[in-house]
Amino acid sequence: ALFMENRSQYVGLWLGMAKIGVEAALINFNLRLEALVHCVTISNAKAVVFGSELTEAVSEVHSSMRKAVQMLCSGEWDPKRVPEGTECLETLLESAPTHLPQQPQRCFIDRLFYIYTSGTTGMPKAAIVVHSRYYRMAALVYYGFRMTPDDVLYDCLPLYHSAGNIV
Repeated sequence: ALFMENRSQYVGLWLGMAKIGVEAALINFNLRLEALVHCVTISNAKAVVFGSELTEAVSEVHSSMRKAVQMLCSGEWDPKRVPEGTECLETLLESAPTHLPQQPQRCFIDRLFYIYTSGTTGMPKAAIVVHSRYYRMAALVYYGFRMTPDDVLYDCLPLYHSAGNIV
């Protein structure tokens, strides 16, 4: 699961996860308490990568999470503030192997990531985005706006939502 506010690392993390075959659950950074635990739980996340700006939200629910969920903090690292057992993501990335990962056995119709409804009528519900849907929507934006590699785009939309994510 990816739980952080908009920043460049967000895109790199979920694209990197997709490249090695990990299906990310993109969690709304406004969620707290039961809704946050619910989204992590229904995604069957094995780990939660959270931004240090959300340490307080994660700390509030840490005891309610399954013990098997690994916690990884990205950003400003303060071991006194993060939940017990949390690891610093940047430290792990610095010591990670530099060879290319093995190509995952994925195809165009496999799941890419999960996004969630707002939860206005109950708990948020997961929606699956597959590789082909993402590709079609991203291509529509790219070609529809006649974008070029030299274009600079400001994305004011949340990256946990498909509209902001695909742009």
